[in-house]
Amino acid sequence: MISSKTTICWSPKISRLFLSPALFYLQTRTDSLTQALKNRYPDFAVVLLTNQGKNPKAPHTWERSVLLTGQQKPIIYARTQCQKIPHFGPWSFLHAQGTRPLGERLFHQATITRSQVTHSKIPGRHSLIKHLNLPNKLYGIRKTIFYHHNKPIELIEIFLNLTKP
Repeated sequence: MISSKTTICWSPKISRLFLSPALFYLQTRTDSLTQALKNRYPDFAVVLLTNQGKNPKAPHTWERSVLLTGQQKPIIYARTQCQKIPHFGPWSFLHAQGTRPLGERLFHQATITRSQVTHSKIPGRHSLIKHLNLPNKLYGIRKTIFYHHNKPIELIEIFLNLTKP
């Protein structure tokens, strides 16, 4: 049985063993994942799950979580976290991001830089995604830190499914 308390071990390299070729291709992209999904799925959509400034478990953080969908099925679960965002400053636009893809902002603003992408895998019952009620198999995950005027946000993307367009 795959534990729900598994520690995530991040690496700059990715294992191909449990990913389909299409998911491997998406997970290793260095450009906008949003654009790749829009190209693949004409009905691409962002489903907003949380957009909160008050997290009882971490009161000084802000979190936004979304599902990126295609053919009305979840493809990627994405969670963005950072220190609590004031209504002014470099990341203040996140308050009104709503269902707009974050990638549209991150890859089209010259003042935003990206760290090296790191990869791992997690089981479906991991605490990060157990609320999605996924089958308990391994899912590819990647983490990136973006900086805007030296202020970081962490973006975690979990690759759930890939349907044929």
